[in-house]
Amino acid sequence: MKKVIAVILIYLMILIGFSGYKASVTAGNSVEIIEVTTETISVEEDINENYGYYIEPVDIVRDTSALGGVYKNYYSKYLTYYAPNNQSIHIVAQDKVSDEQMLKAYNILEFYLTQLKSSKKIEIANTMADQGAILVMPNGADGESNIPDRALAGQPLYAMETPTEGDPWYIENNYEHRDASYEEILHMVHDYGIGTIQSIGADPDLQKMIYEATMNALPKDKSQWGKSGLWGYDSKQWLVELEREGSLEQEYLASVVDSYYGLWGAFSESEGGMWGIYIAKDRAKIEN
Repeated sequence: MKKVIAVILIYLMILIGFSGYKASVTAGNSVEIIEVTTETISVEEDINENYGYYIEPVDIVRDTSALGGVYKNYYSKYLTYYAPNNQSIHIVAQDKVSDEQMLKAYNILEFYLTQLKSSKKIEIANTMADQGAILVMPNGADGESNIPDRALAGQPLYAMETPTEGDPWYIENNYEHRDASYEEILHMVHDYGIGTIQSIGADPDLQKMIYEATMNALPKDKSQWGKSGLWGYDSKQWLVELEREGSLEQEYLASVVDSYYGLWGAFSESEGGMWGIYIAKDRAKIEN
């Protein structure tokens, strides 16, 4: 018992930088005075190669002056994700966005950029940074925020659509505040990194694969869009608008990813995912 307590005391002394200390140690009915000095301590550093740094609230910068422009004027804090080329991808937020919501956004971005099944994931992250990709997190909800359009330069993710693990929206599966973070951050990675049919990105092969999967999910006869296929049920006009603006593949991929990660498993108003427009609600149905 004395040895255990002494080891703890030695460790604490090293951590707080004391050069020496005397302490009484009780073992059974006896009390012993132990004197510890750092001069007599030799510690072998143990480095865990599997340890990774995790983002914390202390990493959030509470002054957006360095960002300039609309970000300085309309946002109050930001986080920085550093791409492999050491260039920045910023996440900026207004004052009603919680630190936890920002940290969640950062972790999802990091997840996509490090776990993406692409041989060019480093190039994708670097391309995003080089193209000035930025995630903006305004207060309120989409269409209900007072922020001007010019302050939405970047990829928006609103406070009211970012539940965090453990809060009531999350626990109660509140789809009035459905989790759009996976979708919106994926859009940013897709548009600024991977590339789309309208923009050349870092991984043309992956972009082509996504686009071909999108068109495969829709009937070849455009008159049947919204009526059959795997995606876009009862949404023909929306599909036509997406095609016109070049966003079909982005929205299809987001629907698949949302269901794959279980975000629609608790939705009881339809058999499918993404409000019922996608045929599969969960991973098992996607794989079938």
